[in-house]
Amino acid sequence: MRCKLNAGLLVLAIVVLLLSSITRRSSAAVTTQTLAELPGNLQRTWYHYDDNEGYDTVTFKAHQFQTVERQSGTTYHHRLQVHQRVMDLNPNQLAHHPTWAVARQWVMSGVNWLNVRGWNQSLGTGWDFKVSQQQLAKQSVTILSQTSSCGTWAYEHYFTSKQLARRYRNSHFTGEVYGTSY
Repeated sequence: MRCKLNAGLLVLAIVVLLLSSITRRSSAAVTTQTLAELPGNLQRTWYHYDDNEGYDTVTFKAHQFQTVERQSGTTYHHRLQVHQRVMDLNPNQLAHHPTWAVARQWVMSGVNWLNVRGWNQSLGTGWDFKVSQQQLAKQSVTILSQTSSCGTWAYEHYFTSKQLARRYRNSHFTGEVYGTSY
């Protein structure tokens, strides 16, 4: 009886080792890279207008992400160079690059989103954006929506010009879920 138990445990141990080896090999073979450059449909300066603070901007270039945000009388500038790396690496174990970013695209409910975060960012979600076409004053307008930090609800919309941003600053669009702006 004791021999059968030991043999059974030995077989179980071998199966577990084999399965863990297969899992390690298959996950190592699949490497997901972040984007080498930002999508072309985003590459421009986008404008958001707030009655109290003025214009915020988000600028996308092929390898650069830049924001100017105004909150409570303070202006925040972010300028990050986009670099490619394996997405699942632990950012805390990478060389420190405070002016670098990674970007990835993801899809939710058939909608393409772009996420941008710091190269060494391990907490928080970074910035999430999507581009869509909306009907405003009987014409199709391209807008950039920025989401809240933990979900896909819009809290700000950006437009392709300062004039559009000011004109449609308080617009809400059918099908959007809205959070609160900070």
